Amino acid sequence: MATATPIPEYIYAGDSFDWELSLPDYLPSDGWSATLALSPEEGSATPLIVGVADGDVWTFSATGAGTSSYDLGGYRWAVKVSKGSDLITAATGRIKVFSDSYTTPAQITQLQTDIAAVDAAIRAAVTDKEGVLKYSFSTTVGTREVEFRRLPELHAHRAWLKRQLDQTKGHLGYGRQGGWKQIGVKFQ
Repeated sequence: MATATPIPEYIYAGDSFDWELSLPDYLPSDGWSATLALSPEEGSATPLIVGVADGDVWTFSATGAGTSSYDLGGYRWAVKVSKGSDLITAATGRIKVFSDSYTTPAQITQLQTDIAAVDAAIRAAVTDKEGVLKYSFSTTVGTREVEFRRLPELHAHRAWLKRQLDQTKGHLGYGRQGGWKQIGVKFQ
């Protein structure tokens, strides 16, 4: 059975943390070693943090420099203990890594740039009296030259980009703290 100071439900990329865990069945004094593995729900890197024995308690620490490279989003964590050829999962849970409030992830920046490019094409088409009657519009979205046959296609593409931006922000936890959601209330 595992007892611990609670591992946080979330951290911000770039923040450091310390987590203590007591595993009475897998004591350091009995020759066990422990490793905390953080497996991202999406992404490739799996950070591993080696537990440091402090009496009969394991301490897992991550520096701000270390967490700044973590992929944003959800992680499954597991503490694996080993002794000789034995490897056992002793504790598991979930944690979320949110964006540092001082930086904007590249995925969000690119989508915002793409939306601005489509907005500029829409404004150009609407302000050009003959532009609305044109049969094709082209704009650069990201690194691609994109051509649209009608103005409604530009609007539809902008709506799609906006949905992608909202989904990406939601997935990365960008703009939220601790998973809180905003609720709008109208008083009359």
